[in-house]
Amino acid sequence: MIGPVPDKPKMWVMGGSVGVLIFFIFLMMLAILFRGDVMYPTDDQGLIKFHTDQCERPVSASWMAEVHNTLSNVGYALAGALILLRVKSWAGHLFGLNLIVLAIMSAFYHATLDKNEPQNLDVAWVYAVLLALSLYVAYTHMQARNPFRISKVVLICCGVGWLVLFGLAFLFTNGLITLLAMSLFVVGATATCHLLEKYPTFLNILVPLLLIFAIPLLGYGMKVEFHWDSTWVFIALVALVIIQLVLVMASAPKIDWGTVWWELVLIGGIFAVGAVCRLGDGYHLDNMDRVRRNLLCFPDSFIQPHALWHMIGATALLLAYDLMVQFQRNRTADTCDNTVILPQKSAHLSGE
Repeated sequence: MIGPVPDKPKMWVMGGSVGVLIFFIFLMMLAILFRGDVMYPTDDQGLIKFHTDQCERPVSASWMAEVHNTLSNVGYALAGALILLRVKSWAGHLFGLNLIVLAIMSAFYHATLDKNEPQNLDVAWVYAVLLALSLYVAYTHMQARNPFRISKVVLICCGVGWLVLFGLAFLFTNGLITLLAMSLFVVGATATCHLLEKYPTFLNILVPLLLIFAIPLLGYGMKVEFHWDSTWVFIALVALVIIQLVLVMASAPKIDWGTVWWELVLIGGIFAVGAVCRLGDGYHLDNMDRVRRNLLCFPDSFIQPHALWHMIGATALLLAYDLMVQFQRNRTADTCDNTVILPQKSAHLSGE
C-alpha cells in the first residue's frame, strides 16, 4: 500500500468513488470508440448465435448490447478498488488489480457481444482472478509461523479431495492435463511465497512484477491456446482453493470455530446463490436443440441472473480476501493487510 491505509468509513467512500470512476471512464471510452450497428434477432435460436451462457436480450444497434450484464461488472471494479485501499502485501495488490481488469474485460464483452477477442479476454481474466486468489491464499498460508505443521488426517483428507478431482477430470476434455497444470500452479505459488518469506531479497520486487504479467498470460493461454473446458477449469480452481484454505486453517494451532463457522457459511452461501444464478441462466441442449433454461432464463426481465452472478461473485471474492486477512493478522497485525467487510481482527486464533 502506498500511503496510509484509510479507516473503513473513508475506505468505502474512497473505494466506491475510485471503482465507479474507473469503470465509467472505461464505458465512456467504449461509447466513443465503438459504434454498434448489429440488429439482433428476436427468436431464441437466432439469439443463441450471439450468446449461450446468458439470456439478456441484446439492444439492437447500440454500443451497449447487454445493459444489465455490462453495468453489473462495476461490482468487480468496486471490490478491486476497496482491496487496493486496504492491502500492504504484493499478493493482495495483485489480486485487487486483476479484479479491476476483470471488470473492464467482462464489460467489454457484454457491451459488444463480440465472441472473438473480447470474449477471450473476459474468460481469461476470470481465470486470472481465480489464479490470483489461489496465489493470495498461498501467500497467507506462508505467513504462519509453522505453515507445514499440518496433521496427517488433514493431509489425507486433502489428498482424498484431490483424488476426487482426479476422477472427475476424466469427464472433461483435457481434464487431467488441466488439473495437473492447476495443481502445479498451486505448488509453485506456495513454494514461491515460502521462498520470498524465508529469504527476503530483491526477488520480493522482481517476482511480483513478473507475476503481474505471468498470471494474465496463463489465463489467456488456458482460454485461447489450450482450449481447456471452462466449466472444468472453474471447478478445478475453486476446489483447489478450498483445499488450500483447509491447509491454511490446519496450520493454525487453535481456531475458535464458534466464530469462524459463520464466516465460512456466509462465503459458501453467497457463492452457492451465485452458482445457481450462473447455471440457471442461458441455454442448454435438448434433443440436439438449444432451449432456454426455464429456471431463470427470461430475456426481458429487469433482473438478469448473469448480472447477479457478477455482483454476487464480486462479494464472495471480497469476503474470501477478508478471511485470508484475518489469518494473516494472527502473526503480525502491524504489517499485514486489512479487511474490508469482516471484523478487523485475527482469525480467532490463539497459541502463536
